[in-house]
Amino acid sequence: MFKASSSTAASTPTPTPTPSNVIDIDKYKSCAEVKAAGKAPIRTGEPGYSSSLDRDGDGIACEIN
Repeated sequence: MFKASSSTAASTPTPTPTPSNVIDIDKYKSCAEVKAAGKAPIRTGEPGYSSSLDRDGDGIACEIN
């Protein structure tokens, strides 16, 4: 005879994966990307600012010379 078992385990929600083709426009890998996007210069507090893009540490990244 087959006995049905009742499961009381709570189901764990599966996180929704982020598509790999979605680009976060506020993060740039280089100043070339910033300039190509027409967003240079970027100041501290502005979207896309990163200290890694601020060569002289003055709070202004990807300065246009």
